[in-house]
Amino acid sequence: MSIKGKLIGLVLLMSLVFAMLAGYLLWASWKIRHQVGYFVPAISYLRGIADVRANLTRQVKEATDYLVMGEAGDRAGFAHFGRLTRQSFELWEGSARQQKALGVEGEGEDLAKAETIRASYDLWEEQIHHLFSLVDAGHQSEAQRLFADQSDRLIEGAVLARIDESLEDGLNEVQDAYLDLLMSAGMIPWIASDALHQIRGTQASIDYLLAVNRLSAGVNKQLKALLDYLFFGADHDRQFFADYGKDTKSAIEACARAANRKAALDPASRSDLLNEVVTIERSYGQVLALAEKAIHLKQNNQTGAALALIVEQLDPLLDGGLMPKLALALDDGGQEIFNLTRAASRQGVIVVILVSLLLAVGTAKLIQQILRSLRQLRAGITIIGAGNLDYRINLATPDEFGNLAAQFDTMVDRLQQSRADVERLNRELEQRVIDRTLQLETANRELQSFSYSVSHDLRTPLARISALCQVLLADETLPEPPEIMATLQRIGQSTQEMEQLIQALLSLSQVTSGELNRTAVDLSALVETLAAELRQRQPQRSAEFRIAPGVVVNGDRSLLLVVLANLLGNAWKYSARTGTTLIEFGVVQRAGQRTCFVRDNGVGFDMARAEKLFTPFQRLHETGEFDGTGIGLATVQRIIHRHGGQVWAESAPGQGATFYFFLGNNGAAGTATPSIPAISDPSAQIP
Repeated sequence: MSIKGKLIGLVLLMSLVFAMLAGYLLWASWKIRHQVGYFVPAISYLRGIADVRANLTRQVKEATDYLVMGEAGDRAGFAHFGRLTRQSFELWEGSARQQKALGVEGEGEDLAKAETIRASYDLWEEQIHHLFSLVDAGHQSEAQRLFADQSDRLIEGAVLARIDESLEDGLNEVQDAYLDLLMSAGMIPWIASDALHQIRGTQASIDYLLAVNRLSAGVNKQLKALLDYLFFGADHDRQFFADYGKDTKSAIEACARAANRKAALDPASRSDLLNEVVTIERSYGQVLALAEKAIHLKQNNQTGAALALIVEQLDPLLDGGLMPKLALALDDGGQEIFNLTRAASRQGVIVVILVSLLLAVGTAKLIQQILRSLRQLRAGITIIGAGNLDYRINLATPDEFGNLAAQFDTMVDRLQQSRADVERLNRELEQRVIDRTLQLETANRELQSFSYSVSHDLRTPLARISALCQVLLADETLPEPPEIMATLQRIGQSTQEMEQLIQALLSLSQVTSGELNRTAVDLSALVETLAAELRQRQPQRSAEFRIAPGVVVNGDRSLLLVVLANLLGNAWKYSARTGTTLIEFGVVQRAGQRTCFVRDNGVGFDMARAEKLFTPFQRLHETGEFDGTGIGLATVQRIIHRHGGQVWAESAPGQGATFYFFLGNNGAAGTATPSIPAISDPSAQIP
């Protein structure tokens, strides 16, 4: 079986196993996370209610102490626990909103109930502040009476009773969410037994929470009845104190039973749980003893001493272990979730590792063989890649790696032969380049010599003929038949035209040789100079030049001067028959290029003949209409092409002409100059 077949089979097997395992674990993990998403807001909801209950109880206690003793510390304590109570309300309402967003049934009503309770709490707090002002004004007895008659009924009936109802509801929600979470965790087979154990422990924790809540409610009711008796001395308040004590004792017994069940499931926490129950029972016994002593003082008409006794000695008992266990029990529940999740993750990792080891044993030998072949291939490729084309891999294995090595050796043979051929061709090409370069240099020298010969041999006779015609025309002794004078004038004019043609041909040949001397060239300044020269030649002409300032390009100044001289000269020449000559020079943007243009209002030309415009000796007008050699625009085109640019024209008969040109990338302007609206031409297109 080939390596390819083995690898495909092994990869398919591993992929199938891991896909099934990973799919199930992902689904189970998603289920657990989904349930955690419901459980965490339920815990926060319960914590918020419990904190409201605890902080509000202490706030009531601080209010009572201030009404009895009038000490500033009690009033500061009232404000402190008020802030904590409001923070707890925010946690309560925020958790209810989160559960409502998750779609938990009934959370809309729970949120409305929480907001109603908070409104009642705010009203009670305003009443307490009013009672504090009465105490500060010296009306302590009236404040105590109003507290017992109005504010206390409000806090007991509209606030605390509803908080207790919400707390019971929150405990039930936590219980349901927690059971759903643990059942979801049980979907992972290797933690099913742990899940059942955790469910039992959770039930014990929730029973413990319910018992602690009942304990808190019973103690608060007893303290309320005791304070009412101390204030007003009614016997029914004393009876209420005794009756509520039965509920408190029943709650303590329930705490003890739940603690014992939880300790049986978690022996490590047995000692702490039983110590908590003992602390609760001892603290409650001390509260009863304190209450009996206060009742005895009241019966002996020592109401102030009785109230002082309650105020001064009740706080240590409350803080010492009677009602602080609700938050601890919630933390224990959260720890159980953490332990369960950690155990599931650890066991899942172990399973994945075992499966991986089993698959690794089956692939170890194959991988070793593959690595050995790869090392030999890599070593050979490295040596050959360093330039040693004489090296061969020679991997003698009956598999794909052996075939690959053989094909690679064959490729190296061909590469070695190809390199030899390339080196031979390169030598021949280099020799050809040398020969062609020498031929080109020779041709350039001959062309330069020919140019000088033309300049000397042709222009000298023409100059003599022209001079002789001038002499004859100036000789007054000769007869002056009109035919002779006209012939001499035509001969002189023809020699001048021939001399101009020879000079144009020499200029055309010179612009194609030599190197460009690129510098920053101010085209606007060159146009200004040329325009002044044109005005000076014909000062009688009515002409207007519109020149865009600051047009700077990178090019050969002398050649660009030739370009502008030809373009401006043509514009000047072909607009001579207009009433007022208008010549414009400016810049427009075309296809990302800064494009210069020269525009006139002259006779124009037919665009159907525009392809002949830049051909030497080709003219679009009759010779008799306008003078010229037909070489100027060809010279312009060659100069622009040498700069890597383009030149073109647009016109219509009788509407003037516009010549556009731009240089190559190296000819970009050194400074950006905005185009002038009066001379911009958005319709211009690059051909």
